[in-house]
Amino acid sequence: MAVAKVLAIAFAVLFLTVILQKSSATHMGVLKADLDKACDLAIELKDTSAHVQFMLNKQSSDAGHLRDLAEDLEALAQNATAATRTWIVKLAVLTRNQERMTRHVIATRTLAGIKVVAKSATYAGRIDETAKLLLQPKTGSTSMCVSNAAAFGSSNPATANTIKCFSKANAEYDEPDEQPTKKALAVKAKFEAIKEGNAGVTSRGTHCIILHSGAGSGFGTTDAQISLMAGLIKQSTAAGTEPTWKGGHSNLATVGKPFADIETKLSIFNSQITSHEALNTAILKIAQDKDGEAEALEIPIGSLGNGQPETALTIPAAEVTSIKKLLFQYREKHEATPLETQRLNFFTKQLEINRTACEIGSKASAAKCQIKQNHTSKINCADFSQEKCEGDCKWDKKDGKCKLTEKAQQQAEKANQETGGTGGKNKDGKKCSDFKTQTECEAADGPKPAGKNKFCGWTGEDASGGDKGFKCRDSSFLLNKKFALSMVSAASVALLFKNKIFTPPFKKFSFAKLFCYLIYFYT
Repeated sequence: MAVAKVLAIAFAVLFLTVILQKSSATHMGVLKADLDKACDLAIELKDTSAHVQFMLNKQSSDAGHLRDLAEDLEALAQNATAATRTWIVKLAVLTRNQERMTRHVIATRTLAGIKVVAKSATYAGRIDETAKLLLQPKTGSTSMCVSNAAAFGSSNPATANTIKCFSKANAEYDEPDEQPTKKALAVKAKFEAIKEGNAGVTSRGTHCIILHSGAGSGFGTTDAQISLMAGLIKQSTAAGTEPTWKGGHSNLATVGKPFADIETKLSIFNSQITSHEALNTAILKIAQDKDGEAEALEIPIGSLGNGQPETALTIPAAEVTSIKKLLFQYREKHEATPLETQRLNFFTKQLEINRTACEIGSKASAAKCQIKQNHTSKINCADFSQEKCEGDCKWDKKDGKCKLTEKAQQQAEKANQETGGTGGKNKDGKKCSDFKTQTECEAADGPKPAGKNKFCGWTGEDASGGDKGFKCRDSSFLLNKKFALSMVSAASVALLFKNKIFTPPFKKFSFAKLFCYLIYFYT
């Protein structure tokens, strides 16, 4: 009797304990196949990093190639035939504008790319973290919460690839792919593939406390829902009841909203990046595959700047082929320079050129223009290589040296004689026009022009002795004025002679002889 009472009391205590403490709920946990679907979403999110890197790197690479091509086309345009040059110039401008547009896209879309990668990484991390927690073993090496079958059979987290979230053993985290790779990302599709409904464990599974609801759960809360894994798993509202998955199309606007937003931003990023990529690719094909067949190239409306062209133009395939041939010849010629050094040399040369009317004329000419050098500079042709020996310099094949042309040499010597090599200034740096009185002018000392015995002279505009506009002038002014007067006087007398208005008192005196004598007399 006493034993029976003791057993009854013990049974009652045990019964009350079971009622008060929920510690043995069943069918807790998730199926591995369902968890792998969530891991697929995490992997897709991590792939945004490699994709964004690839897209931005591709734009940066294209911009560099476009710039090189534009510079090489500019160099080709210098000596191309008129017909080919027309298309080279248009292609060079198009290439330049595309390079600038590409760099603008990089500058404006890089921040958008960083933001979408950061958001993707945040949600991928939340999925990975919960998956790792569910894999943790209770005892030994088996998981408390991840089952291989509906009748709970735990998984071994120590094994690599136990679930897709972790390729390494012991559920070590996988870093995003560091290699830039273009991906066809489908974040929304991965979310919609995740299960919608009960977790699926039908028996056993009593130890996954983290998925229990109520006071007996690992969170120690009252009976209420708790979301895990970025909202993909939610506890039941009833104690001891299995959790549910919140994936699927019907949850896309709620739990799936962050993931849909990531895909939308990725789509915008991709479209803005690739909006001009097709034209870049078409242009850069000219510099690729030397022996490949060239195709006609369309120049879109407004792509040359300032709204030009107003209607689309097409560079014929034959012209593209010619340009491609010239480009490869140019690059091969300077390959040993190396090519980048040649581009720098050409750029520097363009900066040093003092443009002449010949160069900026409305019509392009195949003839080489004479370069007008700054009057204060001195050209040392000997410093130039054969390639740069041009303008006022000419390559002497016999001596193998770059020398000043005969014409340029004569001009230099003439200028030196006229100014005494000083530019018309004396040792104090003064010109004749700097002296304001007759005394100062006549006493001025300086280089004497050829054929004169003094530096300056006090004279008016009438070199014959008139008093109009007297001032201190270079002595060469007197010579030039006197010569001009003699020409006029001689011509006048000769004209009278020719028209028989004036007849000299001597015979056998021709018109030509008279003209020469008069010139001699006056000068």
